[in-house]
Amino acid sequence: MTRERTYDRLKNFSTSIDADKTVMEIERMLTKFGAKKILKEFDDNRRLMGLAFTVDTPNGEMPIKLPAKVDKIEQVFKVQVSKGLLPRKYWGSDWAREQSVRTAWRTIKDWIDAQFALISIEMVKVEEIFLPYAYSAKFDQTLYEAIESRKLDLSRMLGEGSDEPNIIDIEPNEKET
Repeated sequence: MTRERTYDRLKNFSTSIDADKTVMEIERMLTKFGAKKILKEFDDNRRLMGLAFTVDTPNGEMPIKLPAKVDKIEQVFKVQVSKGLLPRKYWGSDWAREQSVRTAWRTIKDWIDAQFALISIEMVKVEEIFLPYAYSAKFDQTLYEAIESRKLDLSRMLGEGSDEPNIIDIEPNEKET
């Protein structure tokens, strides 16, 4: 008899696997799929907070920046404690902060593993998966962050509210008609 996942609690909330070990596993996956120049980012307390790397694409090298967003995990832990889904130790202690780091990285590893499974069956390309995380050193932000902060106007790019054709409105090749 299999139990259906309820999604009441965060995936990997109870992991005991150290973040450093998980990141080593991530690095092995990334290098297997062509990543180069892997860089780890730490906060002032020497906690691993981000991972950056580059991948080769048909258009050149693409820098990628994956944040762990540990603060978001901590917030969810607090909500789940208040709802009685997690014990009190998940609220605001040093242990809870470290558990947030472990949970964040283990979840990122699972996500990357699933994405690479799609690459293996040629369903997607590496650059499709990591495009939101494509990083611009000039602007010190990812593509997603540029869209979110409105430094990149996605609606204009897609042609919304404009008489100009958008990137999806491609004229058919005359030879095809």
